[in-house]
Amino acid sequence: MKGTDAVPGLVVRGHLVLFRLANMLRIVLLVCASPLAAQTSVILKVLDEAGGPIAEAVTWYAGGCAKCVTAADGSVVMNAGSRWLAIRKPGYETARLQLSGAAMQSVVLKAQVPRVIPKCSPSAKITPDFARWGAILRFPRIPSVKVSRLSTDADYAMRGYYVRIAGGYAGIRHGTGAMWTHGVPNDNDFQQSIEYREAVLTTATRVLVDARGRLASGEVWRYVGMIGESASYNTKDRQAAALLDKVLDGVCAQ
Repeated sequence: MKGTDAVPGLVVRGHLVLFRLANMLRIVLLVCASPLAAQTSVILKVLDEAGGPIAEAVTWYAGGCAKCVTAADGSVVMNAGSRWLAIRKPGYETARLQLSGAAMQSVVLKAQVPRVIPKCSPSAKITPDFARWGAILRFPRIPSVKVSRLSTDADYAMRGYYVRIAGGYAGIRHGTGAMWTHGVPNDNDFQQSIEYREAVLTTATRVLVDARGRLASGEVWRYVGMIGESASYNTKDRQAAALLDKVLDGVCAQ
């Protein structure tokens, strides 16, 4: 025997591999060409109550857009889908909506007096070990809420505020670090909430999100934060949530 005939079955197996590869390529091409695989764009117009455009409003959900800020005419291009979307800007009530199949849609934001986070008093200064990590938020000590020591890792620092509940503890994780948070609540919590409300908070130099919701399971959650620093909790215990809310409500900024 000579050539490929020296190894019985090589040619047959080779043709089989090529046949399978061709079929795989055909499937990939069909999927990519299908309407389900194509990303449908939607132009969203963000307007005030008088019908005027709102520029520089932030529109957000994970994977929702490439540049999530409205232009001067109040428009932004979004990826269509059934996911919930948040539109926020200081001075307006945050809107939460789902995009329909229309190519162009609009949403009206109601004016709202922005909540300004007070500056911390000298007695409420952040401990030096936390400040070294870039933390600017400080939370009050509340009776029945215990405060943990600061824990650190390579790229973050974290402190807990917790209360005892049946079967364990419920608590706030207050952390800071370059990759600690993207400045928005957990996307699963945001998408799955059957009740949701949000306020935009401001300091002299920063904009924060104060978001809270309730899941179908009965779990409640809250997130207060900005890029790089946040404090949040998730719990089914409503009494614990009320105590933890007192901690978050008392936030001040350095």
